[in-house]
Amino acid sequence: MIEMILLGIAFLFTLGASVIDLKTGEIPDRVSIGLLIAIMVVRIAYSGLGYAGLDFVLDGLLVGGIFFAFGAALFYAGGWGGGDAKLMAGIGASIGGLIIRPEMGIESVLPRFFGFLFILALIAVPYSLVYSFIIGAKNKETRKQFTRDLRKAFYFILVPPILAFLALFMVYPSSTITYGALIILAALPFVVVFLKAVEKTALQKDVNPSQLVEGDMVVEDLVINGKTIISKRDMDGLTKEMLKKIQKSKNAPKKIRIKWGIRFAPVFPMALLLLPFWTKAIEFFVGV
Repeated sequence: MIEMILLGIAFLFTLGASVIDLKTGEIPDRVSIGLLIAIMVVRIAYSGLGYAGLDFVLDGLLVGGIFFAFGAALFYAGGWGGGDAKLMAGIGASIGGLIIRPEMGIESVLPRFFGFLFILALIAVPYSLVYSFIIGAKNKETRKQFTRDLRKAFYFILVPPILAFLALFMVYPSSTITYGALIILAALPFVVVFLKAVEKTALQKDVNPSQLVEGDMVVEDLVINGKTIISKRDMDGLTKEMLKKIQKSKNAPKKIRIKWGIRFAPVFPMALLLLPFWTKAIEFFVGV
C-alpha cells in the first residue's frame, strides 16, 4: 500500500511537471524539489510510526541520489535539462528498491529502480526521435544544416555500418538478425546527424542581453571582464543577479546564444504508469 502511495505522489508531481514543461519549457524547483521533500516526509513518517525501519528512509535517499546522479550525467552530456535531473531525484526516492527487495523472480536479481530506467529508455528513445523530427521538419535551417553535416560526416555515415554489417554477416550469414541490424546500423548515423542539426538550429538561438530571462541556459560559458558570469554546465540557468550583471556591463556580448532541450517531462509519468509491467517487458526482450 505504501509503495502505491509513493508512486501515486510521484505520478501527480511528474504530471504537473509535464504540463508546466510543455507550456514554458522549464520545470520549476517547487515541483522537482517539492516531490523529493514530499516523498521523504512520507517515508520518514511511515518509519517513525513503526511500520518500517530506518532502512525504509535510507532506501529512498540512496535511490534518489542514484537517480539524481544519472540525471546530472545526462544533463552534463547535453541530453537533459536541469529540471529533468532534479525531478529524477524525487522519482528515485519514490521507487526505492536498493535495500528493500522482494526475493522473487527477476526482482531477486535486479532492483525495481532498474526496471524504471529500462521502461524510461523504451519510452524516451521514440519520444525524443518523434519530437525532434516534428520540430526539425518545420525548420528550414534544420534541413540546410542537416545537408551540410551529412557532407562533412560522409565517412562517419558509411564506414561504421559497413564494418559492423560485415562482422555480423560472418557470424549470422543470411539471417533476419543480419538484415534487421543492417537497417538499424544504416539509419542510426543519419538519425544522429539529424538530431545534432535540430539541436544547432531549432533548440538554440542568439538573443540580445536585454532579451535574456531568468532560467535561460547558455550554450557557452559567458565571460565578461575576465570573470565567468555563468557556466554552460550551470543546472539552474541564469539567475536575477546574473541578469543584472550582464545587462549593466558595457563589455557584455551583443549577442548571447541560449539553448533549450526537448520537453522531456511527459516521459516520466508515462514510465511510472508502466512501471508495474517492467518485469514482463524485460522477459519479452530477453526471451524468457
